[in-house]
Formats: sequence, C-alpha cells, structure tokens
Amino acid sequence: VVRSTLEALVAKGQARRTKQKRAVFYSATAPETAAETGKPAEAAGA
Repeated sequence: VVRSTLEALVAKGQARRTKQKRAVFYSATAPETAAETGKPAEAAGA
C-alpha cells in the first residue's frame, strides 16, 4: 500500500525516486511557487 502511494506521488511529480544499489528512496519535491506556475501571487494565496 505504501509503495503504490509513493509511486502515485512520483507519477504526479510530487515526489522523487532515487535508486542506490538495491534500495529505493523517495523524497518530496519542492512545492510550486507562484513564479513557477505563472499565476500572480494574489491568486496563489487565495
């Protein structure tokens, strides 16, 4: 259950998968900012 949830987050771009030898590590990606989404800061906070 946990692995499928993590893989779903990777597919959405909300997590990153790193493989080291036989182990697989998951880490969160940085949250999107208004500059990255192209939306004005006022709209992002509402």
